[in-house]
Amino acid sequence: SPQILLLCLFDCDALLATFDGASRGNGGPSSLSSCGASLWLFRQNCAQILLAAVGVQIPSTTNVDAEFQSMIMAL
Repeated sequence: SPQILLLCLFDCDALLATFDGASRGNGGPSSLSSCGASLWLFRQNCAQILLAAVGVQIPSTTNVDAEFQSMIMAL
């Protein structure tokens, strides 16, 4: 089940969202597609903190669509 994260951000904090999508065969019946995303917090004088990370296999699609789906996932 989804978990809710409550986070207090300060002026010097920075959030970084990373994402990537891929499609073997670039779409079609034999392709394997997946996408993933992560969200990081960078706080002054602290090590970076991984807030969330997810990766999923998605239905057969093109590489471009997998990239867009991963970007939406990151948001």
